[in-house]
Amino acid sequence: MMPKAGYPTLQLKEEGDEKPDLDALRQQLAAAAAACDNASLLRRAILELSSPPELTMAPQTPTISNTALQALEKLRTAPGVFGLDIGGTLAKMAHMVSSDDMSEMPKTFGLSGQYHDGLKFELDYNGSTKQVNFMSGTTEQLEKVLKNKRTLAEQLPNKRVVASGGGAHRLAGLLLEAFSVEVIPFKEMESLVSGLAFL
Repeated sequence: MMPKAGYPTLQLKEEGDEKPDLDALRQQLAAAAAACDNASLLRRAILELSSPPELTMAPQTPTISNTALQALEKLRTAPGVFGLDIGGTLAKMAHMVSSDDMSEMPKTFGLSGQYHDGLKFELDYNGSTKQVNFMSGTTEQLEKVLKNKRTLAEQLPNKRVVASGGGAHRLAGLLLEAFSVEVIPFKEMESLVSGLAFL
């Protein structure tokens, strides 16, 4: 794949050559990052470059239709209680579900979605064991998915979800239209205090 005109390229040495000049590589990387106009792709590239070589997977091209959309549809039909915080940059979700009902989630989905396996925890609530899971993704990508997903394949009853953050108000109509999710606005500070009291 050829780089776009005007974009810098990294000049890496072939295998067997002496070690590359790290200062020169850093300068080239800084120039490439400065020329990048998509923050999500830049973050993903940095994560790929940070991975140990043996763990690096073949490049994939995630699309809204086969990753982020499927993850959101799976979450929409999942049992349990959801809470959202949709900020200007990042959308975060907490999902509390009975430990028996928890289904597997991909570690990443779409261009920016992540399941934070290291943050999950269990708690006893009303006499049963619940698992609390956390997911996040950029608000920009969430909005794109919602705009591309117009209506549900099957009409589901509205699901009420408590949400905080300015993006929750802005995306409430799209969430209702795309996934029959009714956003119940909750003040951010009140959410924080209630959450701490719950824990």
